Amino acid sequence: MRIICAWCLQEGKIALLGEKVPLDDPRETHGICKAHRLALQAEWRKSLLVLTDGTCNPVRRPSS
Repeated sequence: MRIICAWCLQEGKIALLGEKVPLDDPRETHGICKAHRLALQAEWRKSLLVLTDGTCNPVRRPSS
């Protein structure tokens, strides 16, 4: 099976990350490349919630 990054594929970039068994299976499965994983993690970090006084409040970042 071929492993492709769905984000790269959508952007028209080379999306092939590698292959996994069974190697003779022509189907595709999806993964995520390092660049898109890091970008997604950065977005997650921005949207983390902090638990204070029993309520969830968005993390406030000082504006630049």
